[in-house]
Amino acid sequence: MTRPPKVCAECGEGLPRDRTRQQDFCGDACRSAFNNRRKRRGAILYDLAMDMRVNRRPGSFTRLQQQIDQFIREDRDAGRKAFNAVNPERPCQTTKG
Repeated sequence: MTRPPKVCAECGEGLPRDRTRQQDFCGDACRSAFNNRRKRRGAILYDLAMDMRVNRRPGSFTRLQQQIDQFIREDRDAGRKAFNAVNPERPCQTTKG
């Protein structure tokens, strides 16, 4: 049984067969673009989550959901994979403190 060819999580191009199983990107530019977008989006979600928790304004959770929906639309329009399709086994990152 042959596995379907893997594609780059950023640009959607096929990955060469000689790449390792854990490879998600076709090159450094795609990996960097993905990680930069992930950091930028994380900062936006952090601000919304803190506003929701600290200020407890009505509609805060709705704004958080709307922002996530916007991210999903952007990814779909750009032809990128859904987040869980990139690495469903990725552990949740927590800080110790």
